Amino acid sequence: MTAATGGEACWATTPLRRDLAGMIAAAVAAIAPAQLVQDRLSLGPADETLRCDGQPVRVAGGGRLALKNVGRIVVVGAGKAAAGFAAGFESLLGTTRLRRHGLTGLISVPAGCSLPLQRIEVRETRPPAVNLPTPEVV
Repeated sequence: MTAATGGEACWATTPLRRDLAGMIAAAVAAIAPAQLVQDRLSLGPADETLRCDGQPVRVAGGGRLALKNVGRIVVVGAGKAAAGFAAGFESLLGTTRLRRHGLTGLISVPAGCSLPLQRIEVRETRPPAVNLPTPEVV
């Protein structure tokens, strides 16, 4: 186990190193995309209004984004964290809403950043550390 996976790192052999391993684990946990989505987004109970930090998400014209008024949901994303964000969103919606809204989507991530998702397709479209588009992206 390592600090990144929540266990103690093999190099954490002194109190100072154990403290460092704990700080690294806390930092990694604080920026986990799926957890960020689950911590910051929620749905209002009555009309399923999407909320961020407890405040309704606004749409063009100032209205609230109430899922009860939404048909199909399509998710599009790209980047190292995109699959994690999408996983958090799928979890937020839950199986019933995923079906009800016909949720679908496509996420483009670097190699090694894929996650298995229920309804959103994840494609590894470029090598790690390459930030230019590749033919697989287009």
